[in-house]
Amino acid sequence: MILIGHPYIAFRPFEKIEKKEDITMTSSHAVVLFDFQEDTVSLCHYARENEVLFALFVKEERDVILASALGAAYIICDKTLVKIAQTFADDYLFDAKILLYTQKEEDIDYAAQNSVDGILFEEGIKDGSN
Repeated sequence: MILIGHPYIAFRPFEKIEKKEDITMTSSHAVVLFDFQEDTVSLCHYARENEVLFALFVKEERDVILASALGAAYIICDKTLVKIAQTFADDYLFDAKILLYTQKEEDIDYAAQNSVDGILFEEGIKDGSN
């Protein structure tokens, strides 16, 4: 299981961004992260064209499918969506990894019991849009 932002585990940082210019300001080893919305689709295309790893927060089932098709390396969901997202990833053989977004270490058990690819803890995210 992937654990991003856990204090015991070294991890590649995720940097939350809001616009294309923010991508150029992120560190070269970071994963850029943005919310999946209609106006961020161009960010997905830009990141993919420039071989920048990116992750998407999704809130709806169809957005999980779209995030995979857009080339996200990580698809991040809360508990309400993560089980169905992981089922989609397993059934359709996504290249993307499904991550449960949480602040609670106890959710490691939940993710393990539900065969979720990994967890993104709040501490794994740096706000890169400053």
